[in-house]
Amino acid sequence: MSITRRQKEFLQQLIETYGNRPLPPIRTLADDLKQHRTTVYRWIQVLEESGYLAKDRPESTRFYIHPKLLGVPLLETRIPAGEPVGVEEDYLDQRMSLDEYLIQDRNQTFLLKVKGDSMINAGIYEGDIVVVSITNQARDGQIIVARIDGEMTLKYLRNRNGKTWLDPANEKYPPIHPRSGLEVRGVMTGLIRKL
Repeated sequence: MSITRRQKEFLQQLIETYGNRPLPPIRTLADDLKQHRTTVYRWIQVLEESGYLAKDRPESTRFYIHPKLLGVPLLETRIPAGEPVGVEEDYLDQRMSLDEYLIQDRNQTFLLKVKGDSMINAGIYEGDIVVVSITNQARDGQIIVARIDGEMTLKYLRNRNGKTWLDPANEKYPPIHPRSGLEVRGVMTGLIRKL
């Protein structure tokens, strides 16, 4: 479904005003953007049907601007990380949202800031932010957020011969074997580092 010029202008106002935050109720939207409530209600419906707005859950009444509209341009060119070669910059008619790329389910994801150096050989440094998917299930070799003996940590999960423990990714630290219990709280699915 195509949208009118005025609806495009309204969508641009939503993007500039709310970004990746949930949109407020219709009454607040109408007041904030100085539009009639009936018009705002109708335009919200059109923008949802056209794929510009989405709900985080089908039963929700809160709308978000679709992450693809909030992204940055994605270049078609792949940049060589080996020997330099000539490349041409070609923009795709496409945008990429880091939220959409890193987060599968907004309601089942959290971010943690890393403290310490026990995972440096896995490329995880102090100050990095890890993207964690909430789950209590994990496989051997996955990097997890765990509660072990009442303390929280980020480590590799290891399962061998019926025994479970946590392994750091730094030879300065020994493996951690649970004395009273080990609970998986989430599995690391991404890493964010600002240079």
